[in-house]
Amino acid sequence: MAPAGTIQASPDTKVVDATGKYVVPGYLNMHMHVVGAEHTSETLDSMLAEGITGFRQMSGSYELLKEWHSGAFSSSTDQPALLTMPGDILTPINASTPEIAAEFVRLQKEEGAGFIKICRKSIRT
Repeated sequence: MAPAGTIQASPDTKVVDATGKYVVPGYLNMHMHVVGAEHTSETLDSMLAEGITGFRQMSGSYELLKEWHSGAFSSSTDQPALLTMPGDILTPINASTPEIAAEFVRLQKEEGAGFIKICRKSIRT
């Protein structure tokens, strides 16, 4: 990006005249629960239309991590890119001792989780 006439573009370079317009980078949504939702594709299309070019998925599982790392959620210019995703949520139910919690974290790292989502209190239904 440069003021008009200050750089020489090659013949195959796409030039956009943004005179009188604002140019901003893509925005990142850092708290989404879109992967696996009923209308995932439509939601991603809407996000891109609003300028969101990447997102962090806040819910995950070992199965979703495997899909993501196999390329199932590959980024494209048609939808926002999935930036990172956790595995299962760390709770007092599945990590009742410090030793179990440490093993949970080690496994999350091994499975390729981008971060670990923690819930301090048990969820009761």
